[in-house]
Amino acid sequence: LYSVFVAYLWQTVGFSMVLFLAGLQNVSQTLVEAARIDGAGRWKVFKHVTLPALRPTITIILVLSVISSLKAFDIVYGLTGGGPAQSTQMLALWAFTQAMQIFDFGRGAAISVVLLLITMAVVIPYLKWTQKHEEVES
Repeated sequence: LYSVFVAYLWQTVGFSMVLFLAGLQNVSQTLVEAARIDGAGRWKVFKHVTLPALRPTITIILVLSVISSLKAFDIVYGLTGGGPAQSTQMLALWAFTQAMQIFDFGRGAAISVVLLLITMAVVIPYLKWTQKHEEVES
């Protein structure tokens, strides 16, 4: 399981860092300068200026990471195939195993629906959150 985790991190950390870089470039330098003039040190500037400016980026990265981990099939199937003793079994791989290897299409479809519902439980609040913030900005 740890090897799958390390491979997943290797696969996704680059994209997350690019998003963080874009978020950091979006931080208002006037706010940073104002905080420095008011006597804030590096930690206070990060805590009270940079981190709140990065909150949308952090939210996007968290949501995309959760969605990506829910649909993690290829990396688990390629590295371990779900074994040994089903220790790296994921929902997507379980649905595939049930439907395509055991030919229990009903169970595979039911697992896929559960995976869809879990994904929607993550995506719908995120979409509502982004709509709320778009209305505030306009």
